[in-house]
Amino acid sequence: MQLLVTRSTRIHSGRILALAPGDGRDWTQRERADIKKLGLAVRNLLGCSLVFGRSDAGDPWCAFFGPDEACILHLARIERKYVVADPQANRCVSSPTLAGAIALVSSLLDAA
Repeated sequence: MQLLVTRSTRIHSGRILALAPGDGRDWTQRERADIKKLGLAVRNLLGCSLVFGRSDAGDPWCAFFGPDEACILHLARIERKYVVADPQANRCVSSPTLAGAIALVSSLLDAA
């Protein structure tokens, strides 16, 4: 997947298969690679860091932290859906695909 970040912080993705995520307890190699590319783009644009982890229930998550170490966005795969949380707006949205979740991240960053 190729990502391009423009001045308006839009994140455009190349060709991504829109398959439902697996039910594994960790990110797949493909998911992790796509999220790392997203993290690199966001880091270059906003100076954010990216951290990976797992919830107590075993669901994989990652979070974007700003230079002040505050969580800017949180992305998780829960019950075969991708959930994007914006802690500052106290808002969560979900997508059935990682490509959709990346588009959600882009729109939330544009709104910030």
